[in-house]
Amino acid sequence: MELHKQRGHCVPQLQAIHAQAKQLLRDKLIDHRQHITQHREDTPEILNWQWSY
Repeated sequence: MELHKQRGHCVPQLQAIHAQAKQLLRDKLIDHRQHITQHREDTPEILNWQWSY
């Protein structure tokens, strides 16, 4: 299991931030899956992504 999944709840001051971050990532994955289902391609955020130098 990934470390953030194991230990994110152990620091009391970070529990709320950890929960918010997990929810944000879940929401992003749901939005991404819905977009792919509807448009049959990645979101513009992914398609147009480039390494910054």
